[in-house]
Amino acid sequence: MHVLIAGGGLSGLCLAQGLAAEGISCAVYERDPDLNRRAGYRITMNGDGGDALQRCLPADLYELHLQCSRVTPPRRVSVVIDEQCEERTTAPHLGPPNDGPRPHTAIDRRTLRQILAARLGDRIHTGAAALGWERQGTRVVLELSDGSRAEGDVLVGADGVGSAVRARLLPEVEVVDTGVRGLGVFARTPLRSEERRVGKECRSR
Repeated sequence: MHVLIAGGGLSGLCLAQGLAAEGISCAVYERDPDLNRRAGYRITMNGDGGDALQRCLPADLYELHLQCSRVTPPRRVSVVIDEQCEERTTAPHLGPPNDGPRPHTAIDRRTLRQILAARLGDRIHTGAAALGWERQGTRVVLELSDGSRAEGDVLVGADGVGSAVRARLLPEVEVVDTGVRGLGVFARTPLRSEERRVGKECRSR
């Protein structure tokens, strides 16, 4: 069994880790020239997602994920604001939070992507976006943007909303533009020792 995975984002790489853990041959084909592109600021996972991640990753990589994660934001919602910075809607944190002695809900997307790519080695092929595919008997052939073709037993489409895999398999399914446009604003700032001291005092009260 050899599994072709179109897309080296979080889902494609997580699948590859799970397959590798079970000794199943797989290859990931990703459009980016490397896995260092920053795509979004962070991702929030609920308890179900955290449990699934633990099952797919080796123990030490899951531990690294825990060390790089942060506690769930207290409000536990996603806030949507308009161009005047007025709150329009909020979306609750879906599903059970990753509670316990080491909460681990929010993590930087690029950091998580690099953790998921760890040790996959030559299973990952960058600069090779999926363009299309075809069946050849019981096998499937994936056409790639670098001019090459890959052959396997199973093809998984993890190549996003504009998926070439989906377009070929389900051409009648329309991708609807919701018209929603958004801007996510996040910030980081270093804390001086005095600010850290005041913060600790406030938390202890």
